[in-house]
Parts: sequence; structure tokens; C-alpha cells
Amino acid sequence: MIAAINGYAFGGGLETSLICDIRLASTTASFAAPEIKLGWIGGGGMSTFLAHSIGPSNAAVMLMTGDPIDAETALRWGLVSELVEPGRLLERAVELARVIASRPPIAAETAKANLRAAFNMTQDEAMRYERDLQTVTFATEDAHEGRAAFAEKRAGVFHRR
Repeated sequence: MIAAINGYAFGGGLETSLICDIRLASTTASFAAPEIKLGWIGGGGMSTFLAHSIGPSNAAVMLMTGDPIDAETALRWGLVSELVEPGRLLERAVELARVIASRPPIAAETAKANLRAAFNMTQDEAMRYERDLQTVTFATEDAHEGRAAFAEKRAGVFHRR
């Protein structure tokens, strides 16, 4: 999932963006976890997703102050992958989605699953899991097609098999 954040991503909007695999933002976007100002905290994974995205210290700043950060800070902290001018944001999100959609589907799905799992495993477990997934994907018809296309210097044609 790709989030294209153009404006305020506060509270639940921030939580929604945090569950996305890739976050793009307009240069005018801003981000906040303002719940503390109202006497509660987020309940949709805000703390864990923020800590994994921007580190525990930056997450603490956002969670404990509730104050917004601007798009430049979000990029510097790793909350978003890229900043885009507001008028080009959706175009860039679609462009990125098309690139990902053009990749062999089993490999793309497996890469996503592997990335998610890596956050819940020790490094050794994650490396073993990745090797297992590589073994599975390497045995697919799509991987065979990818190797053949590479050798023949042509674009691959993938069929999710």
C-alpha cells in the first residue's frame, strides 16, 4: 500500500498512513500524534509503527508532545520516503504503484511479507525466514522466466506461477 499524504496526517490519519508500506508526502504535509493533548493515546498501533519508522527518540517527541512536524522533518526522520510538490503527489504515487505492479507478483508479495515479518523476529530468525522465502520464490516459473529474460536481454513476462 502506498500512502499519498497531502495535508494533515494527525491522529488516526497518521495511524492509517503508518500501516502503508510506502509513504509519500507533499511538501506541505504535516504529521502529529495529538491524542496526548486530549488526555489519551492512539490505539491503532501508533507507538509501535512510529518507533519502527522514526526510532524511539523521535517517536517519543511526537507521542509525548502531540506537536506536529513538517514534511521536511518527516523525511529527515524517515516517516516518509519522498517529498513531492502537492500537484504531482498522486501522479508520483501511481507511477510508483505501476513500477511495483510490473514486478513478478509472487516475488513482490513475498518481499512485502518478508519485510513485515522481519519486524517481529530476531535478526537470525529473519535471515532464516528470508532464505526460506527465497527458496520458494526461486522455484517459481516466474523466477525461471526472470532468469531467461535476463540472459536473453529482454523484459520478463510474468504469470504469477
